[in-house]
Amino acid sequence: QLGALAGVRPEAVVPCRRKPCGGRSEPAFGGDVAAFVAKNPAAAAQCENRVKKCGKCGKVCAVSLANCNGCGADLTKTAPSSTPNVFMGFVHGVASAGFPLRISTRLEDERTIVFDDPLALSGCHVCAIPTDVYAADATA
Repeated sequence: QLGALAGVRPEAVVPCRRKPCGGRSEPAFGGDVAAFVAKNPAAAAQCENRVKKCGKCGKVCAVSLANCNGCGADLTKTAPSSTPNVFMGFVHGVASAGFPLRISTRLEDERTIVFDDPLALSGCHVCAIPTDVYAADATA
């Protein structure tokens, strides 16, 4: 129902088949995101982020930005590229995405996973993501 309020197109929502890991200390998939996608081609779209990498400072920015939100450089002529979707790596239990995907889980059930933000800038910052659906593009 929140998706309707946010303008999510119903046809963009894909069910995810995932069971909670139950506190498993080892990843469900031992490879990286690219290897996971190679074995699970249906997950390809949800396992990548479309981005623009700033040529001036190297920061990875949202593909929709006209200027880098790190240094302010013009991104209008920067070609989009992609990076692994770290959150979907967590959801699917993938071992790495260029670095180990290890998190401190606070809550996990068949619909949600809540964990400490690995890049937190405050004393208490958690991420909560749904694990039972995937919206390929929330508003387009």
